[in-house]
Amino acid sequence: MENVVAQMLRLRRERLYFYSRSNSQNRENHMEIDFLIKEGKKISPIEVKSGNYRSHSSLDKFRRHFSSVIGSSYILYTKDVMIKDGIIHLPLYMAEFL
Repeated sequence: MENVVAQMLRLRRERLYFYSRSNSQNRENHMEIDFLIKEGKKISPIEVKSGNYRSHSSLDKFRRHFSSVIGSSYILYTKDVMIKDGIIHLPLYMAEFL
């Protein structure tokens, strides 16, 4: 599903970025963000969820760690539009509009 989203994001964006950090000593420090896009002077993280997901711990950690430079945060998933805990949830097909 991430490849499909990448193709849709590339329609409007010159470059796509991602973020990954791992720490073998402390699993709590592990973070992986599927896509990062620029929105003005801010960075917006995007997570892609293809099934029934229960958590988004990497996105939560990323938002806490980089709060001063974060713009909107997005989750692209298989359900309807929703805003919850400051995160914009969008159906997968809306990726091309970001």
